[in-house]
Amino acid sequence: MVTSDTVEIVHVASCPNSINPGVEICDCFKPQFDIGLDTKLIFLPPSSPSPGSTSSKRSFRWDENESSSDGERGQKRVKRRSLSPFLPHSRAFRAIDAFLHPPSDLFIDKTKRIIDLPDKFQCLVLRPPQFGKTMFLSTLYHFYDKHGTEQFNKRFGFLDVVTKAATPVQHNQHLCLSFDLSVFWVSSALTVIASRLKNQISHVLDSFLIEYATELDLSNPQNYMEEKDLERKFTKTFDLVRACGHSLFVGVDNYDSPTRKLTLAAHKTVRKGFATARDVENLLDSCLWRPLMAATDVIDKLWVTGALLVDYPSLRSLATDGGPGLDSVCGFTEEEAQCFAQSLVHEAPDMADLRRFCGSYVFSSQVAATQSLLHPRLLINRIFEMALLDAPLDEDSFELLSRILETVPEESDAPQAVTLNGLIELLATGAVDIGDQSAAPFDLAATKRVTWNDLHFAGALTYDAQSSNTFKIASRQALSLIHSRVDHIFDDRHELSCTITNALHHFSIQGDPEPFLELLSRVLCDLARRSFGRKHEPNLHGIFELVMRNSRCWMRDVHPIILQAAENCRYTQVPAYQPEEELIVELKTLTLRGMWHAVNLGEPTAEALAAFHEELVKLKEDELLARPYTTWSPTLNAMETVLVGSFFDSEPPENPRFLAVGGAHVLLQQRPRENI
Repeated sequence: MVTSDTVEIVHVASCPNSINPGVEICDCFKPQFDIGLDTKLIFLPPSSPSPGSTSSKRSFRWDENESSSDGERGQKRVKRRSLSPFLPHSRAFRAIDAFLHPPSDLFIDKTKRIIDLPDKFQCLVLRPPQFGKTMFLSTLYHFYDKHGTEQFNKRFGFLDVVTKAATPVQHNQHLCLSFDLSVFWVSSALTVIASRLKNQISHVLDSFLIEYATELDLSNPQNYMEEKDLERKFTKTFDLVRACGHSLFVGVDNYDSPTRKLTLAAHKTVRKGFATARDVENLLDSCLWRPLMAATDVIDKLWVTGALLVDYPSLRSLATDGGPGLDSVCGFTEEEAQCFAQSLVHEAPDMADLRRFCGSYVFSSQVAATQSLLHPRLLINRIFEMALLDAPLDEDSFELLSRILETVPEESDAPQAVTLNGLIELLATGAVDIGDQSAAPFDLAATKRVTWNDLHFAGALTYDAQSSNTFKIASRQALSLIHSRVDHIFDDRHELSCTITNALHHFSIQGDPEPFLELLSRVLCDLARRSFGRKHEPNLHGIFELVMRNSRCWMRDVHPIILQAAENCRYTQVPAYQPEEELIVELKTLTLRGMWHAVNLGEPTAEALAAFHEELVKLKEDELLARPYTTWSPTLNAMETVLVGSFFDSEPPENPRFLAVGGAHVLLQQRPRENI
């Protein structure tokens, strides 16, 4: 199953009936998946659907001409099997049973993370939608469930939690209670919502009492199920667990779903008399979270998952980073992505391409000790493309982000609010500094703002590997959604749709670069003036991102530019004037601060940078090339001062070289047209 969490979800077809469910599966198939990595890809036998499950049956045929050799046949099976993207389970299918009935027989084993969990824990794990939260919660549920003792070896015996544990990990020792807040109906008046929520929570407790009637010595659970007061019902249930000497594992999935449903819906239409997100949060805090947090003596393990941070008073003590070693419980590490891709397409994937397409996510602020992760749903789709299989992008992966971006205004007086102009600056610089601010709960209705942390949790942004106070864009899908919100503003501001075609025609057809350089310089100056006093300055990759990928200017797809690290990638491809043709250009940025420090001491104020910038704007090209610039020298392993002109070679380069200088001018060096 390629993943979600323990298993990263990609549903394949069922395994052939010739595979004996009792055999050691990883030993049967490990040879063809052994690619020299610590990660292993596992082949699961088919499992029977649980009563009430609506999981569809899948069938397929092996090629009759396949070799009878187990090694060759195994490889061809993986290659030829009909893959289909994971579809969300129906309401009739319990999300907590995702581990027992995964949407795929092929998965990355992530159960090793269970080894790192302490005997008692309270964890809040926030990840974007379709990142594998439900699958890992389901894995924990069945790992700890007392009713799974007899099935443990069959379910977990070949997985890392058993095979890689230095000492056996205690399992099947708890009664398990689970809630999924995504199924709670929250669109109505508060009194109606309260009645329905309490009934649904009461139903979950009733199911728990029936399931564990034997362990709780209940000859007639109905006596407890008839309790109408929810608080007393919680108390009686927990008292039963205590009296019988048991402890609990409690899992809560989609804990932010009620807030998301109400807040994002209310942004467009507020109905008089309907409950607000804060009303429902207070309701859930009193009827669910407070009883749970008051029973920590009997709840040994609490695992809560969601996408956005929500302010439930009873949960304020839960840390959002999960815990040591748990940063990769959801999503693919690069090693896992390489294993999965290579096992399906039988060739090493281009990891740089996978990072751009699937993101390179870091969710812990402790970035130094965290490895980046790839979005599992995006990775599945990318590998399907590599295997020439039909697997269109599941739009649900970024539906939340899209809906949040719809609420972002062009400007805002709310402190630390994300604005469309702020998103333009993000595209121009590739990063945004959030300072030392802690993650604030998602509360659009009350604060009238979306924060950078909200975009981070929704999957748009990731921590910069070099700074725990900086976010950068995570993936090309997130980048495209941001473009869809800001391109019209940027087009109107600089009249791009009216000027870009003419400028490119002069540059690539007539050999006259001046209109194109004038356009780029005008955009650079505008963005530089908006960034005075901020940590990040616009760079030439960002300028080309905004100009060349503006959706109002181009009908064709342009590869992401800002996702290429400006300091590591000099060359990029951009559209040429002729259809289907591209230009290969070299981009280099000399910052305004670098120009300042070459002639001044100390740190500049925003006002000083503004005055210095205006001075640079007035310079002609030859004067600019003669100005000093302070930059890092790898040879000297120290800062050095050189002339701007030193960034141009004595001989014209093979590809056009664009140089942004001090946020004031964009210069060009290229071969004379007759020599091209």
